[in-house]
Parts: sequence; structure tokens; C-alpha cells
Amino acid sequence: MAVVAELKGKLNGYQAAGVPYIDAEDPLTASIFESIEVMDRELTLGRVLLEATGDVFSPQQLAQAEFHYWPRDPEAFGDLTEPDLVITVGDTLFLLEAKYRSGLGKANNEGKDQLGREYKGGIALMKKGELSRFRLVCVVGDASVLDEIAGFQRDTGNRVDCLQWQQIHHIMSDIEELPNAERRDLILATRCRQLLERRRMASFSGFQHLHDYKQSEGFYEEVFNFSNMLLNRLSQNDIVRAVYEFRIERDGGKRSLAVGGLDQWAPTYFALPVQRTTDRSVGKQPTKQGETRFYSVDRFAFFLLDIDTAQLIAAKVTAPPGTSKRATFWDDFFRRFKKAWTGDLKTITIGPTEFGVELKVLDAGSQDVLDTVAQMITEYLG
Repeated sequence: MAVVAELKGKLNGYQAAGVPYIDAEDPLTASIFESIEVMDRELTLGRVLLEATGDVFSPQQLAQAEFHYWPRDPEAFGDLTEPDLVITVGDTLFLLEAKYRSGLGKANNEGKDQLGREYKGGIALMKKGELSRFRLVCVVGDASVLDEIAGFQRDTGNRVDCLQWQQIHHIMSDIEELPNAERRDLILATRCRQLLERRRMASFSGFQHLHDYKQSEGFYEEVFNFSNMLLNRLSQNDIVRAVYEFRIERDGGKRSLAVGGLDQWAPTYFALPVQRTTDRSVGKQPTKQGETRFYSVDRFAFFLLDIDTAQLIAAKVTAPPGTSKRATFWDDFFRRFKKAWTGDLKTITIGPTEFGVELKVLDAGSQDVLDTVAQMITEYLG
């Protein structure tokens, strides 16, 4: 659809900058949420808000919800900041900021970053509309934005809820399976699902291509979707990627598994380390060349997908207090772990340091593997 995006002039900037339409986030936002606006509100809007914030509304409140795309209100925001979407439901104002392949906006002349501006503006809009509750929701696809959101919450104490495009994909897929759904809802749900798949924002539904991964790009998408959805779950418990870890490890290699960067290569595992935000610390040491940075690895957890055995390992790792390493630590750790691990592995030595290891091995093909790993890692770092 993307009718509102065109009416608001949101396509002009992409055309002028030469950004391919498939990389543009505004048309994606308009197409998905314009569909949600006209579909059965209980099936779509109610479930989207529940997954994003946990809020529950009555059928009447959902039916009367109002959608406002890219509202411009200088009185509320103080500049040209335009949130992507404002939805009012009952006594609650939801301000949605959608991201696709971009990070959050930088600070303006007043020193406020995008989330800060939108949080302040959302509160002003709530009061202006005489509503009693406010929710700032970031719609994200790439888990890299989650670190920025976690930092904002930590620095300000303000709540920000997250909704993944992959979760919307799952909702639309479920609607397609309903036997008594209205034809309108089935048509729009199918189009939304197909659009999100075209944008590589499909939900994780299992490692269906694990055994033929060398011939199937779908396998890399499954790993990406699993990692993103796992990080989204963990971020709700203040667990994020380990410091300096911006990729999914592949045999200590440097390639990135990112949207748009999937190609055919032959890994034997994928792994991703995570830490609680309070465990991530960075220091500096002087060197002859200037300085080098190091970070704490006292405690972390990770998942590792072992392709050779079609198993998924969830592990907790502990080290003596004060242990610190440089960025190359992860390359060495996972390569050595892959060589050394067995079902009863209790310790692993990296350099002069012995790390304690507590791990559980799962069948990567099990349907509840995402829920299980998320729960395990949360318990490990709790």
C-alpha cells in the first residue's frame, strides 16, 4: 500500500538520494501498518500491542483506535522530528519509531538524541490529548539497534518497548492459517507476510535447512532470524551482545551475517556471546602506539549452533574476577571451544586463564529451541 508514505512525501528523499525502494523503511512502515489499520483489530493491532508492550485492550477500544502517520507537531517536539506513527488506544498513546536498515538518529543542536526527542514529544502529545499513559515502541529488524535502546534506558531510566518486524511476520502467518478469517484479512495478511519475507524480516520457525545449508540461502536467514529474535527476548532482561561483538562468529572468521550480506560459504558453527549490561565494562591501557582498549569477560553466556552435529549449545562461562581481554578474544575462544567441547565439558583454558563452563546441548531442530535457549541464558545470567 504505502499510500500515506507517498502522500506525506516520504518517498521523495529516497529517490533523490538514490536509495533503492527495497531498502527504504518508510514504505515498509506504511505498507504494514496501513494494513493493520484496516484489518480485524483484535487479530492484528491487539496482538501487535500485546507483543510489544504487554498491554491488553477491549475490542471496542481497538475498534476506536486512531492512527496518525508522521505527525508534525513543533509544539510537542520543538523541531522537525516526526515519529513514524502515533496510535491512540483507550487512554494510551503509542509512539512508534520504525527502523529497518538504519540506526537511531543522532543528537540535535540541543544535545537530545532521537529517542530522547521522541520520548519528550510523546509525553507532550499524551498530555495534549488528555491521555493517561504513554508507550514509546521501537519497531526493529536488526538486533544492533537493541544496544542503543538498552543504553538509552540505562542512561535515562525511561522505558522503551521493542517490537520486531519478525514478530509481525509471525502474526500475519498465523492469520493465514485461521479457517474463518475474513477474505480481506487473508489477502492483506498474505501480502504483509510476503513483503516482510522479501525484506528478509521473516520470523524464526526452526532450522529447516540445516542439512542442506551449503545449497540454501534460507539457512543463513534462519540463523539471522534466530539470533535477532533471541537478542530481542534477552534485551527485555538487560542482556545484550558482549562488548565489541558485532557479528555472529564463524570459526573465528571475520565475516558478518547481516541483512543483505548472505552468501555461500562453509562454516562449521555459528556462535553469539551475550552479557548483562551491568557486566559489560571497557577500560584503556597505554601502549607505545597510543592506547588499547580491553573489556571484562568475568561472566558471559552464548549460543553455538554446531552444524556438524545439528545441535545447539547454550552455555554459561565464568572467569576469575577482573579477567579482561582484547577484541580478538572471541575469535580464539570459540575456535578452541569448538575443538574441545564435549557433553561433560566443565572448563576450558584460553591463554593463562581457566574458564568455568556450564552447558546444555539441544536438538537444533526442536520446535521450542528459541524459547528454551532464551530461558536458559536468562537463568544463566540472572
